[in-house]
Amino acid sequence: MSDAWATARLAQRVVLLAQKREDQKLMARLREQAMSSKQIKKLSEVILELHPRKESKELSDVSATEFSLARPIVQLVA
Repeated sequence: MSDAWATARLAQRVVLLAQKREDQKLMARLREQAMSSKQIKKLSEVILELHPRKESKELSDVSATEFSLARPIVQLVA
């Protein structure tokens, strides 16, 4: 019974996360909060400093912003 409950709860969370990600106002607010963080500002500065080099593209591609957005959404669902 426990495995079935855990599976159902996981499926429910996946659906709730998808619904939260579709909310444009929520995503805009979370993006604004993430972009105002010191860590993201520092990362942006480093990317600009490295701009002509390969590392800049890699850092841009693996932006921490997406991770910063995912964390609050997961907390909303939990």
